[in-house]
Amino acid sequence: MTLRDVVGDKPAAGGVLTLEHNASIADALGALARRGVLSAPLVMSPDLEDFPAAGTGAGEPGGPPLLGWVDVNDVLAGLLAHLEEHSPAAGTPTTREALSRELSRRGPEFLGRLLVTLAGGHDRSLLYTPDLGRPALDVIDRVFLGHEPVPRGPLADPGDARRVVHRAAVFDGRGEVTHVLTQGDVVRFLHRNIGRVGGWASRALFQSGVLDGRGPVVAVEAGQPAALALKLVHESGHSAAAVLDGNGALVGSLSSSDLRALTARDLSVLALPCGLFLAMLRQRRVAGYSPDGGADGGADGGADGGADGGADGGADGGGGVAGFFRSSARARAASGREGPGAGAGAATCTPQSTLGEVIALMASGGTRHVWVSDSAGGVIAVVTPTDVLREASRACKAGRDRFESLRASFEGEYKRALAREDAETLARLLAVARGRLVEA
Repeated sequence: MTLRDVVGDKPAAGGVLTLEHNASIADALGALARRGVLSAPLVMSPDLEDFPAAGTGAGEPGGPPLLGWVDVNDVLAGLLAHLEEHSPAAGTPTTREALSRELSRRGPEFLGRLLVTLAGGHDRSLLYTPDLGRPALDVIDRVFLGHEPVPRGPLADPGDARRVVHRAAVFDGRGEVTHVLTQGDVVRFLHRNIGRVGGWASRALFQSGVLDGRGPVVAVEAGQPAALALKLVHESGHSAAAVLDGNGALVGSLSSSDLRALTARDLSVLALPCGLFLAMLRQRRVAGYSPDGGADGGADGGADGGADGGADGGADGGGGVAGFFRSSARARAASGREGPGAGAGAATCTPQSTLGEVIALMASGGTRHVWVSDSAGGVIAVVTPTDVLREASRACKAGRDRFESLRASFEGEYKRALAREDAETLARLLAVARGRLVEA
């Protein structure tokens, strides 16, 4: 499996969005929203000449001057930190009304800052390779799973050298960004080739070790403001929160991926209760909240219409709550992986589900998180693409080790039989080797 096999027909030169260091955070959000993507490489503008070239090793290109990445999650974390720093009371506002008010007051000044000032926005992996024939397993290990240090941009945090990442920039021989390779690309490749990946994909989760040593998942109530739920996700080092109703039942999944169409005009959506946010995003009732912005009397947040002005986004679909969700529906449909109304609930499985079934849910459902529930319906874990890639890497290495062991054990006897022209022994050895390889 090579990088070219995984990348396939993803856009080449001219199709990769890059963001310049001297753009504002607001401009970056707008560019990401127009493309319907969550992150993009951060590059130095042509007038900045004092930084070293991005290439850091032998044979690496000297450009483009890549600083790292800008991710919606980094923007959200920076925004909430800004609110906390400037809030009249200690800490980030915790009520919907106070949070909405502070977002309106403090949001514009934060979004007016330059991208280069965004803390955490300069991670992580810069995959310099003019050859898409490079083994994909090498990239999975070095970049996505952080098993080895990888090249960094000039603003990267040295402490990030082995951090797990979710995407990598691929360069051509001229140093131009040609592709962005994501963990999701690898998962979809595995799904397309599930019959060829080996027996590891047919093992149940509880047998594979995916669930071993897991800490508790991040779970939030449907009435909690979305921004605070996402803040908890970020601070805990997780990538999504399980949204629960009043009875503790899973009703949805919330992550920064749900902010795919967020622009500077849409900050009010972050103050919505998680249940209302998901109801409007998925166009279905969630924990008493309805897609039109209303709520049952028992749902947190009341029946006040819930949408901070409802359809105030205007006919162009931009700005305000209603405008954000219209834009979000278009972005999800344009991605080709999830249409409007798709993915109505959280993707779930059980400890008895196989890794192949989890891969299918991720690849066909447009989700990065599959929640594992026990026999009582309680959420006990979440499986992410990182988990899938870790198992794929482990299985590939084990298969390679078995092959090398088999080769070493047969090599001497095979050579001796070949020298003697012992056809019977050669046939026996080949038959045994073939059977061992099938088992491996």
